[in-house]
Amino acid sequence: MKKIAAIICVAVALTSCSSGGNNSENDYSPDNSRNTPAFESAVSRTCTRLGLAFSQTDVNFLLQELSSAIAGTGFSDAEAVEELRVQCPNKVSYANALP
Repeated sequence: MKKIAAIICVAVALTSCSSGGNNSENDYSPDNSRNTPAFESAVSRTCTRLGLAFSQTDVNFLLQELSSAIAGTGFSDAEAVEELRVQCPNKVSYANALP
């Protein structure tokens, strides 16, 4: 559970450091300002690569890459981390268990 908290902390840190403006991270707005296909593609790519990570450094790199990939889609990093948990829970568990 500590590793999940660490990933969430990284996601929150990335959210606060990311440029651009999704000021309503917790609000779902099904309007045209959200690029769902790009978001889903980025999350899917990260899910695939998450199982190849060897350390928390690799996981952090993948999360930073995911953050960059979703920038401008209208989705937050926290939403991306949650979607990772939904799409590939076993790989998230694996990543959390890495040293």
